[in-house]
Amino acid sequence: GKLPFDGDSVAEVAMKHFTVVPEAPTAINPEIPPELEEITLRAMQPNPKDRYSTVDEMLADLEDFRKGKTAAIGPAVRQALAEAGARANTVRDEIHVITKNVPRISTSGELSKEGYARRRARAGRISMLLGFGIVVLFALILFVFVWNYWLKEIFSDAERMNVPNFVGQTESIVEDPNMTDLFNFSVTYKADSVHPAGEIIAQTPEAGASRMVIQEGIKVELTVSSGIKLVNVPDLSNQYYTDARVELQALGLNVEEVLDASDSVTKNYVIYTEPAAGESATSGSSVILHVSAGPTVTYTHVPNVTGLTLTDALLALQEQGLVCSSDDITYVSSDDTQEGNVLYQTPGSGSEVIVGSKVSLQVGNGPGMAGN
Repeated sequence: GKLPFDGDSVAEVAMKHFTVVPEAPTAINPEIPPELEEITLRAMQPNPKDRYSTVDEMLADLEDFRKGKTAAIGPAVRQALAEAGARANTVRDEIHVITKNVPRISTSGELSKEGYARRRARAGRISMLLGFGIVVLFALILFVFVWNYWLKEIFSDAERMNVPNFVGQTESIVEDPNMTDLFNFSVTYKADSVHPAGEIIAQTPEAGASRMVIQEGIKVELTVSSGIKLVNVPDLSNQYYTDARVELQALGLNVEEVLDASDSVTKNYVIYTEPAAGESATSGSSVILHVSAGPTVTYTHVPNVTGLTLTDALLALQEQGLVCSSDDITYVSSDDTQEGNVLYQTPGSGSEVIVGSKVSLQVGNGPGMAGN
């Protein structure tokens, strides 16, 4: 019949939930069983660590109480019971010293029922406004955070700029901090007889093109003159193609590779170059490496020699560039009509094979004459 906490405002009552140990139920109603009082006080401890951790845990103690068992209580609950008992003893001691001649306490400061209702309503409004203000403040902070780290980039207009004209400038701009903060340069060198070495002769994108400013820098490809420098093409024949490529690049030459079939040069080795070995080439120009792809491979179809005499079968295979030696011929027993004729062949008729491949034959040897 009594609330465990009371106060002049909702905020004051809420604060007591976290700071004040509630009055023991037996101090209000001595007939409440001690076990139930222990369960109640544990559930109402100010420190959450002293309360029940789960509903099932509390339900178990209630079930033990219903069955007459004693629920286990923690030290915080025992302290609360002790404090409640001390308060009860103090109240009883004070009651004993009261005499009959004590004058009646004045009630001039007490609130009327209507005044209490007005104060409670005012406290409710203040608490509601305070709670609303906290929610608005939290929402504002959250919006500022999300705007700065996410929404700002989405809803803000992307910054754009026109690419300046780099043609005619020197390649030193690729190391200028004022430029590298905005642009991501890549440089290609090209031999040029008109422009001095180090001068930018072309760019992509062209000057004036509009590009979005990005954190990693606007990509710009620059072509820089390497001037005129003549070098002699070395003799790279019969060198492995990757070694030949590195040697040419070290001379400032660009390399192109072409595969050619060759019966005399090992696969992946250089056959010859263009320009040829010993000729002059300008620095930055291209040299073509002709690289061996290995011997030329020719295919043919296996003819049908089944039923032919061995002599005719060998001639037919030879005409197609195929090989059948005595080791590839096996004699098997046959009837008189098949003696000396090809009974089986491997690969079969119509198979596509490389010229020079072997073909195995089985030839009839007459009745009961199996063998080589």
